[in-house]
Amino acid sequence: ITAYGSIGNAVEAMKEGASDYLTKPLAGPDELRRVVHRVLKEIETDRKISLLSEELGRHYPPLDMIFTGKQMAAVRRLVESVSPTSATVLISGPSGTGKELVARCIHQFSPRKDRPFVVVHCASLAETLLESDRFGHEKGAFTGALAVRKGRFEQADGGTIFLDEIGEISPAVQVKLLRVLQEKAFERVGGNKTISVDLRIISATNRDLMTAIASGHFRDDLYYRLNVFPITLPPLSERTEAIVSMAEYFINKYSESVGKKVSHLSPEACATLLAYRWPGNVRELQNVIERAVILAGEAIEPEHLGLPEPEESP
Repeated sequence: ITAYGSIGNAVEAMKEGASDYLTKPLAGPDELRRVVHRVLKEIETDRKISLLSEELGRHYPPLDMIFTGKQMAAVRRLVESVSPTSATVLISGPSGTGKELVARCIHQFSPRKDRPFVVVHCASLAETLLESDRFGHEKGAFTGALAVRKGRFEQADGGTIFLDEIGEISPAVQVKLLRVLQEKAFERVGGNKTISVDLRIISATNRDLMTAIASGHFRDDLYYRLNVFPITLPPLSERTEAIVSMAEYFINKYSESVGKKVSHLSPEACATLLAYRWPGNVRELQNVIERAVILAGEAIEPEHLGLPEPEESP
């Protein structure tokens, strides 16, 4: 706060790290309250990001790297906006773009962060097993049901359940899921007792659900229940700013795990990474770098990547 304000002083103060610049006389206490409230909110957001980066850092690239670039910066703003709420979120995008990671970010930024985060991979289970996996079953509900089993929805009570590849579930399970969304209640397979839960549902899909609705494979009422707050992730080919930094992160990760000292990418290897279209997205980049670390010496060269030669322009 200063009585000798000027544009030059304000710019210099901001460069030195000031959060804001106020000139006397202040308009009133409300102005100061607004500034302090905003700065405290920014500090809290930075603290949460730091804690989340530490929490996820053992398995994923740093958040600043993941949200690099204009499109992913927009995704980050959406994540920070929706996280404190209980809104149902639908994350769309090609396979390998990090949909589960974004869901984990939402959970970690939310008031439910100390409660369970339960993952259900919808495409990996048969329909009969999927229903039991989600909703649980009573003893004797089917052959092999030797005891009562809590399903994923009960396990996630108070927390968040992440339904990956939601477009793969059958019409019968869609009906039951719709009821959970509407009433937050369900019955176990083979049971009559209604079980109520308090949870947040985050879903993800790499399919065009509107096309699935048009073909009769997905319920439109379920779609609109799931799609309260949509987030779309771009493919890695549209996030070229992050490719090299992600590759370097994976180099460090896999060098340590295989006991090698691969230190860097050669300029030619960087050019090869940037020229490739990455149909498998971040997951493919991770696999390519793991293979390259195994093959390389101190530096990774294009031949270690196993990628096709870039096509020359006509």
